[in-house]
Formats: sequence, C-alpha cells, structure tokens
Amino acid sequence: TRDFVHFEDWGEALPRGGPDDQDRWVFTGSVIERQGTFHIFYTGHNGHFAGTGRPVQAVMHATSPDLRTWTKDEGFLFFAPTELGYEPDDWRDPYVFWNEETGEYWMLLAARRASGPPRHRGCIALATSPDLLNWQVRDPLWAPDLYYTHECPDLFRIGDWWYLVYSTFSERSVTHYRMSRTLDGPWLAPPNDTFDGRPYYAAKTAGDGERRY
Repeated sequence: TRDFVHFEDWGEALPRGGPDDQDRWVFTGSVIERQGTFHIFYTGHNGHFAGTGRPVQAVMHATSPDLRTWTKDEGFLFFAPTELGYEPDDWRDPYVFWNEETGEYWMLLAARRASGPPRHRGCIALATSPDLLNWQVRDPLWAPDLYYTHECPDLFRIGDWWYLVYSTFSERSVTHYRMSRTLDGPWLAPPNDTFDGRPYYAAKTAGDGERRY
C-alpha cells in the first residue's frame, strides 16, 4: 500500500518449513535493503524442539531482489548465546536497522536472561554486524527487570528523541514505549507509556523518511 487505504495482496512471501525444520512456524521479523538486495530476518519457531536440547527459537534469514520472491539462507541460524547468560528458547522478533552513529547494523531481539526472578528476566537483546551476515551479541540494549519479556521491539528517532516500542504480557497485554536522547539511555517512561488499550498488542511502526506510522 501507498496510502493505508488501498492494498494489493502479493500472497505468501515466505513459506514455513516442515515438522523437523527450525521454522515450522514463522514469527515476527523485519526487512532491510543493502546494496540492492532485500534481507528479511525472522523468527523460526518449532515448539516440538522443547526438551530435546534444540532451541525452540532462532533468528533466520532470507533474501530477495524484488520483495516478492524470497530465497531462504539455509546456512544461517542465529541462536541465543547461552554462554552469555541468555535463555535458549526466547530469541525472537528481530528488528534490524543501520546505525549511522556507530557505522554498523543493529539487531534488537525479544530475549530473556537466564538468572533472576523468573517473571522479570525480560530484556531487549542487542547484536551488531558490519554486513548483515556475521553478528556479535553485546550487552542488552535495555534490561529493566520489570517484565517477563519485551516482544516485537521497535526503534526509531524523531527529532532529538529515540523511541523504543515493545509489548508485554506480564500484568496485561499492552504496547509500551520509552524515550531517550541517546541509544545508551537512560530510557524514560512518559506519564502514559502505552498505545491505545489492552487489545493493541505487538505493534510495529513504519516510516517514509519524514513521518512515522
């Protein structure tokens, strides 16, 4: 769509895998363009892996020349680094963007730390890359020790402020946001830090370079 009124249905873009594939179910991700190629990073989820030693979730990758025909990168599986203190089965909803300040790509993820009170381990994990193929996990972008997890993280800048959007279900299903002058924080909560009401969940934004929708 170009106007949010008239839509053209392109059909299924990325089919899910088989019963023994990581992406038995395809969950939220994001698309970014680099040097004429479109890259989608998405969540591969297979609940049948629970208790087998195979992580239930991983970030997966596919490419396209035109946003219509996609080719899965069969060699790309990005798992939660348990050696860095993350739980193995919560590693989803990748949001990827080019960080002009650091000159690298950043990926935000809904993740959980492996220690602390079980209902307060949620964090927004951070990974960085020079080329969209090789990723290094760094300290979490934000870990307030408040929620079970922060689903569908989203980040954008308007004027002098960065806005961090995420959804939680710890007490109720709701979409929150935080504000900061820098990506290093501190992330401030406005008096009303939610969008709309309880049914408004897992919200994502889009921009055209001038406005944010």
